[in-house]
Amino acid sequence: MSAPQQGSTPTPPPATAQAPQAPQAPQAPTPAPVTGGGTMTPQQREQLKTDIRKAVQDAAANAKEAARLAREARADAARAQSSSTPVVDFSGGTLQPPMDPVMIKNMAENISNAFFITVAVIAIGVPLVRALGRRLGPAPAAVQIPPQMTQQLERIEQAVEAMAIEVERISESQRFLTKLQSGNAEPAALPRPGGGARG
Repeated sequence: MSAPQQGSTPTPPPATAQAPQAPQAPQAPTPAPVTGGGTMTPQQREQLKTDIRKAVQDAAANAKEAARLAREARADAARAQSSSTPVVDFSGGTLQPPMDPVMIKNMAENISNAFFITVAVIAIGVPLVRALGRRLGPAPAAVQIPPQMTQQLERIEQAVEAMAIEVERISESQRFLTKLQSGNAEPAALPRPGGGARG
């Protein structure tokens, strides 16, 4: 390889054929060195034109690649919205696709039906289970009353009966006095001291 001549710029390496992942900014062309008092040689002008053409071509290729990537992104977004699988967001979270209103309505109906069925089963099933438990469970043991308490209960019963009799007597006398005060009762005739009636 020969050393590059003075006054000429090195040619850039040829572009690779692989497609870039993201569009890159076009590189500015390398300015050709100016010799003398600001005038360029024809060789430098050709080199500058070639660099400008290459920069324009690179910019056009990058623009086409960016447009292709944008189209692919739009197509991926449309496919993700039409499918039911969640789409991965660039921030690391997941975006759920919008739900169909008919599906939301059906889900709400299913939830409400399940709620009312659960309430009905609880309302009917709890008393049935309690009754079944009482029936299948052990019989309640008879309550044993101690003999001292039995005697006390008998005395209380006798006292209540005596009080009832006395209250009945008091109410009877009260009724009699009320009749006397109202004048409805006739006074009883007193017997004569002789003991017999005169003829």
